[in-house]
Amino acid sequence: MAALARSVEQLTVAAASPPAALMPVLSPSPSEKLAERAIEAAERAEAAANAAMAVSSAAAAEKAVEAERAAAVERAAVAERESASQRAAAAEREVAVERAAAAERVAAAEREAAAHAAEREAAVQRAAAAEQAAVAEREAAVQRVVAVERAAAAEHAAAARQAAAAERA
Repeated sequence: MAALARSVEQLTVAAASPPAALMPVLSPSPSEKLAERAIEAAERAEAAANAAMAVSSAAAAEKAVEAERAAAVERAAVAERESASQRAAAAEREVAVERAAAAERVAAAEREAAAHAAEREAAVQRAAAAEQAAVAEREAAVQRVVAVERAAAAEHAAAARQAAAAERA
């Protein structure tokens, strides 16, 4: 910045100084020389002021550009944070949906397992009842056979007693 200001000042001073070829042949009077010097000094001062204003304007413009750049960076950072926040919220929603679906699948599997367990228990109960009925049927058959055998034995004994009584008589 300082180098730019010096370059502008040097160019301004060089532009304000007239070339030697344009100087009048007759020498000016001391008051004219003083007036010329005062005019030249005023012109140099004006040029320096203009250069300083240009440098100041350039610095202000550079500051404004830097401020705008910083504001743009901040806006981008805010947008990125908001975007990240939105992505995180979307991810949380997806996780919640997945958890709910997984919970539903687990509940369905538990219901199905409970139904299968109830079905197995009912089958075991039916098998036990059938086994008890078969045992009762076997016992009843055995009882019938025993009763038939007893009746046959009693009949045989009665016949034997009758035959013995008939022999005695």
